[in-house]
Amino acid sequence: MNLSINCDDLPSSFKNIIVKNCSITIVRSNLNDMHDIGKWVAEFSTKTNTRWNVRTTVPNGKYIQCKKNYICHHSSHHKVDRTLNKKGQSKNTDCKASIKIVVKVDTVSTRKSDPFVKNNYLGMITISNTHNHNINTAEALRYLNPDIHLRKTFEEYFYDGMTISDALRYHESILTMSNTPIEDFANGRINPTYRCVQNWHDQWRVLNLGPRTGQGVIMVIKYLCLIIYIKNLFYIYIIIIDVF
Repeated sequence: MNLSINCDDLPSSFKNIIVKNCSITIVRSNLNDMHDIGKWVAEFSTKTNTRWNVRTTVPNGKYIQCKKNYICHHSSHHKVDRTLNKKGQSKNTDCKASIKIVVKVDTVSTRKSDPFVKNNYLGMITISNTHNHNINTAEALRYLNPDIHLRKTFEEYFYDGMTISDALRYHESILTMSNTPIEDFANGRINPTYRCVQNWHDQWRVLNLGPRTGQGVIMVIKYLCLIIYIKNLFYIYIIIIDVF
């Protein structure tokens, strides 16, 4: 399916001009470096309910500042053929949708050959937005990257003593009380999958509680015992002060 792109689909954090818009869309934008490229694609992904993986990166060059190519996360790149996938549902639809972004250098020569450079539209974005899969079904939405702040929210749940399942149930109850549309419950950006939350929990646990086995566990236990001991000493000191 070929998804037409309009100005509302483009990142509002940047100035954008649609130069060409048919099967291939060409956009000029005021991008300056790799950071801008990543930010542009992240915001475009959110606005269009799409997800893109980096395919190639050129950090610098003689005639360009930098370049980055993205492919749809349903492409076949680094994925097992869906007919051979025995682990579950496959994301591999061999989708050919792509984004190619080049940030040009600002020189006398490029200003002459490219009028957009003179107006600081150094970024040239070429979007092939023809996907061979639906992007608005529950199956497609569940694969979207979680919102950047969502991980922090779940880490707060873990600090409150919630398990992975508890955190997911509590989060869904929050969405329900917030009158979140029912279709958004399938959106991975708003309501992450169990596997995603499990990964966050594993990393949070190692960082805050140490590994489950080995010397790390012993160190954590000793540390917690020390904290309890210090707290008890503090309470005893307070009691003594009150008595005298």
